[in-house]
Amino acid sequence: MNKTNLVFSRSKAVSWATIASLFWGTLSVSASTWAQLQSNSTNSSADRQQVQINPLAPAPVIAEDLIAKYLGAKKVMWIGQRLIVTEDMLSLYRLRGNALIWITDGRLNAMSESLLAALQGLDRHGLNPLEYRHQMLVDSITDFNTNPSEVSMIRTEILFTDALLRAAKHIAYGRIIPEMIDSDIKFSEKKLTSQDLINLAAVVSADSQTLAASIDAMAPQHQFYKLLMTALADLKVQDQKAKTLNQKSLSLASPGITLSPGVSHNVVSSLRQALRERGFIVSLDGNLYDGKGAPQQKVVGPIEEDGSLQSAIMKFQSENGLDINPTIAANSDFWKTIAVPISKRIRQTELNLEKLRWLPKTLESEYIFVNLAFTEFNLYKVDPATGVEKPELSMKTVNGRLRWHSPFMRHQLTYLTLNPTWTAPDTIFAEYELPEIKKDIKFIEIKNMVFLQKPQESEKVDPATIDWTASPSSIVKQYRLRQEPGPGNALGLFRFGLNNDVDVYMHDTDSRGLFQQGNRFQSSGCIRLEKPNELAQYLMQGSDEYSLREGDAWETSKLCQDTHYPTFFQRACKDPNPPVAPVLDPITGKAIPIAYETKNIRFPSNRKLPPVYTVYVTVGRVGDRADGRIRYSQDPYGQDARVDQLVNQNITQEGF
Repeated sequence: MNKTNLVFSRSKAVSWATIASLFWGTLSVSASTWAQLQSNSTNSSADRQQVQINPLAPAPVIAEDLIAKYLGAKKVMWIGQRLIVTEDMLSLYRLRGNALIWITDGRLNAMSESLLAALQGLDRHGLNPLEYRHQMLVDSITDFNTNPSEVSMIRTEILFTDALLRAAKHIAYGRIIPEMIDSDIKFSEKKLTSQDLINLAAVVSADSQTLAASIDAMAPQHQFYKLLMTALADLKVQDQKAKTLNQKSLSLASPGITLSPGVSHNVVSSLRQALRERGFIVSLDGNLYDGKGAPQQKVVGPIEEDGSLQSAIMKFQSENGLDINPTIAANSDFWKTIAVPISKRIRQTELNLEKLRWLPKTLESEYIFVNLAFTEFNLYKVDPATGVEKPELSMKTVNGRLRWHSPFMRHQLTYLTLNPTWTAPDTIFAEYELPEIKKDIKFIEIKNMVFLQKPQESEKVDPATIDWTASPSSIVKQYRLRQEPGPGNALGLFRFGLNNDVDVYMHDTDSRGLFQQGNRFQSSGCIRLEKPNELAQYLMQGSDEYSLREGDAWETSKLCQDTHYPTFFQRACKDPNPPVAPVLDPITGKAIPIAYETKNIRFPSNRKLPPVYTVYVTVGRVGDRADGRIRYSQDPYGQDARVDQLVNQNITQEGF
C-alpha cells in the first residue's frame, strides 16, 4: 500500500505535484511546520482564551469541495500527533452538503467564535476545556490568521469540527469506556447517534448564539446529574472564596486518641467549625466533646442552633456511610472523610458526573435507583401534575462487600418469589458455611439446610453420611448446599428477580441488624432490602390476587398471609380468620411448625414495571434534594480512583 505524507505548510509555495497518495487516509503535519507554529504561540491557558480569529492577510478563495478533497472516504487521519476518526465528521458534513462550518468566504466566522466560548464552559460539567481548546487548535487559528491558505484553512476547519464532535460525545455519553474501569460495570461505551449528528448539523447551520446552549442540552437531564452540577458549582464558589480571602484549608486530623462524650481535646473547636462549614447546626463554642470529669461549658451560640456536637457528628456519620457512634476512634474513617480538602471534593464530583453520563439521558417516569456507594434504595415516580420526581419508597440496603462488588448496571424486574430457598454458591459454601458446620454440626439444623448430591442435585443426602473432616474443595465438589424457606433463610421471605447474567437480585435477609450499621458492604453482590415487604406490595398493585383492596392494610394482605406473619417487620400479620388454638403434634404435644411454601409470582401484566438502576455514585445530597447538604462516600470500591486514572491516562496519551 502506498503512503502519502500530506504536508500542511505555512508557505503558499507548496508544490502540489509533490503530494503522494494517503496511507490509511492519514493527514499529517510536518514536524518542522509545527515547530514554527509553536514558536509563534504560547502554551498558557490564558493565551488560549485570548485567541484572535480576525484574518490578518487576504483570505484564500474556495474554488472546490475541500471536504471531499482532503477527507474523501478516509476512516482516520492524523494532524500532527492528533488522531482523528472521521466517520462522524464525514456524516456531519454530508448532512450539510460538505459546506464548511467554521469558515465563510475564506474567513473564520461567528460560529467558530461561539464554539470557542462554548468549549470554555465545559468545566461546569466537570470536563476540561483545554481538552477541546487544545494547543494545536490554537496554533492552527494563529497560522490561518497570519498565513491564510487552502491548507491552513482546511486544517483549522477540521480541528474545529473535531473539537465539536469530541465535546458533544463526552458531554452526552462520557469520555471513557465504562467497561475498562471494572468488570462489574455493565454499561457499554456509547457513541453519537445519527439523530445526534442531525441535531448538530441543524445547530451549526442556525444562529451562532444558540450553539453553547445546544451543546449543554446534550448532557444528561436526569435529577442526579443536575444535582451534581449544582454541587460542583457550590464547591467551586467555596474554593474561590477561600482563595480570594487567602484562606488555607482547615487542618483537621485525628488527635491520636479516642474522642467520646466526656473527653476534652483542643481539636474540638476545629471539629465544630468543620461541621458548620458542611451545613450542620452546631455552635462554635458549647459543650466540650470532652474531658474526663472536666467542667462543662454552656452553649453560647444563637438560640436557633442546638449546639449539639454529638448530634451533628452522628448525622455526619449517617449521611456519609460511616459507622454511627458518638465515640470516634483515633483510626476512624470519620477523620479521613471530614478532612478531605475542597480541591479533592471538586475532583470527586467531576468524576461522578462522568459516571452519570453512562446512564440514559433521561430516566423513566418511574424507576428504582439503588446507590451502591451510600447503600440506599429509592423508588422515584414523576408527579404527573408537576413533572417533579418524588421518592415513593426509600430504604437502606446492604450490598456487595469489597471483594464482591454489586454491579453498576440497569436491570429489569422479572418475578417475585415468596419464601425462597437459597442455594449457596460453591465459594460461599466452602468459605463461610463449612467452617460453621465443622464448628458445630447443629448449625445444619438451626439454619434449616439440606444437601444435594452432585451433579444431578435431585437427591437429598443425609448430613450424617458426609465426611465433614474432608477438605472444603472435596466436599463442595460432591455436594450442593440449599437452605429451605422460612424467616431464617439467608434471602428472608422475598426475592426480586432481575434480568442479568451475573446472578444478582434484590432480596430480604435474616440478618436485619446490618441495617443499623453504617458500613453496609456485607453481601456477596446481591442487594438486601430493609423494607422488602413494602416493595413487594408496591409492585403487586393491580394484581387480582395480591393487590390491596380499599380499606385493607399490609397486616391483612395476601402477601402477608403467604409469608406467615413476619413479625420482624414490626407490623405483624393479622389473620382475618385466626385459628382458635394452635395446631399441636398429637405425639409430642408441641405446636406444629409453619410450613413455608415457595411461590414464584409474576408481576401484574397491566402495569409497566420500573427499571432498576444499581449505580455507584460517591457524591450526592442528603435525601437527593436540591437544598440538602452535600455528602460523600469514601469510595469503598475504589472506583472513583480508577476512573480518574483512566481519564488522566487518556489525556496524557492524546497529548493535552
